[in-house]
Amino acid sequence: MLGKNRRVRADAAAFAGYIRCQVGCLRRVIVDLPIVGEPQLWIATMRAKRTTLVHLIYFSRLNLSADATSRTQQIGEITRQAQKKNEFAVITSFLIIEQNFAAQIIEGERTSVSDTFARISNDSRHRDVQIVEWREIVKREFVNSFTTGIRTPVNDGIFQKASLLPMFQRGTPKAGAIHALAVTLQAESMTKQGIDHLFV
Repeated sequence: MLGKNRRVRADAAAFAGYIRCQVGCLRRVIVDLPIVGEPQLWIATMRAKRTTLVHLIYFSRLNLSADATSRTQQIGEITRQAQKKNEFAVITSFLIIEQNFAAQIIEGERTSVSDTFARISNDSRHRDVQIVEWREIVKREFVNSFTTGIRTPVNDGIFQKASLLPMFQRGTPKAGAIHALAVTLQAESMTKQGIDHLFV
């Protein structure tokens, strides 16, 4: 329930929106969205809102094998499954993997994003799933249903500049840092493909 002058908790993401009052005016409201230890409650809150285009950023710890070959196979399986489901749900996304940490930006209609996040939250390959940001967007920024950016010697400089690993380790990654890294990695990939401008 909404309360007057309610403060946003440290473990909540603030959703700013507008509601129409009885005399027809628009009043800005803040809704607490629980994100730590309460994913099901957050999902229910999100589903109750009107349908629109949104993006969600979350981070988690991945339960991946220490063996390099098995790890590659596991990531490949995640990619294949996510591509199929995201295409069906008209979701675009970008997944960043650094060591055993993951951060992903998910874009799409509100209900589709909610359902996708619910699936991820219940996936045993993820643990300690936390929402970093959720907000309405005007347009999509990512072109593929599922793209993975993994730290390698080739892109190590980009990851070093982003400096996300210390944030992951503290459990306090910033939405802006995740978003900036994903956009940079996508741009690098597009450049290598000979695409110098992106229309979304």
